[in-house]
Amino acid sequence: MKLNLGFYLAVLPQFGYWRGFLMMKSIGQPVPESVAVSSTEEALEFSRSQKFPLIVRPDFTLGGTGGGIAWNEEELKERIKEGLQASPVHRVLVENYLFCPSIEVDLSDV
Repeated sequence: MKLNLGFYLAVLPQFGYWRGFLMMKSIGQPVPESVAVSSTEEALEFSRSQKFPLIVRPDFTLGGTGGGIAWNEEELKERIKEGLQASPVHRVLVENYLFCPSIEVDLSDV
């Protein structure tokens, strides 16, 4: 599984996600392949090596604002446009949709 580790290392450590990523991998839980993008073209390039559906998650928004699931290329273009507009840093995470039972993990920095 190819992962965009640069995104995890550069953007998410302050929230403890890097630690969570490593923990999930260490216990054999699925971690979706993902990429952080700042343009529709970058997202489309990533989508060519993936299967739909893809999830779009805008950076630094609350409650999933501007994000969603794209089931095809046209929907991906729409979600990326909405996500980039919603993100104050004009960046979104595009990741594979994991077809598996729900996994909820709570992490704390104690």
